[in-house]
Amino acid sequence: MEIRNKFWEKYKLEDLTRDEWELLCDKCGFCCSYKEYYSDINILIYTDLACRQLNLENHQCKNYKLRFELEASCENFRDIINSTLHLYPDTCAYKLLSENKKIPYWHPLLTGSYENIVKIVREELRLNLISIDDISEDEKHLHIVKWVEYKK
Repeated sequence: MEIRNKFWEKYKLEDLTRDEWELLCDKCGFCCSYKEYYSDINILIYTDLACRQLNLENHQCKNYKLRFELEASCENFRDIINSTLHLYPDTCAYKLLSENKKIPYWHPLLTGSYENIVKIVREELRLNLISIDDISEDEKHLHIVKWVEYKK
């Protein structure tokens, strides 16, 4: 594992190693929540519905290495970051670094622990994810948390 000391303070996103990139993730789960894009009205809708692969206890992917094969909607964040970063929460470390800002005080890179991260993220983002398997197709519309105009 190649990790440089305080890399988040010294390097740009594009200069991070794969391991450093992974450590930037605060496990908020936002990437793993279902989103729906309506091209006719250019609106992106966010939900509080989590991908089937997301472990809701620790906000980690159950099948990280196979995620793209198992979930058609799973996107490689590193590939789409330039076009979608503005859509992510203001606490997102990737977004903050791209704007030359500091990561939040509660980020695991600063605290050294993921122990309370799911609780902290729920409080900070007010996003309490539930599994998409726990609701019916007819209930999906009840889980919309945000609409945004989509700009590429």
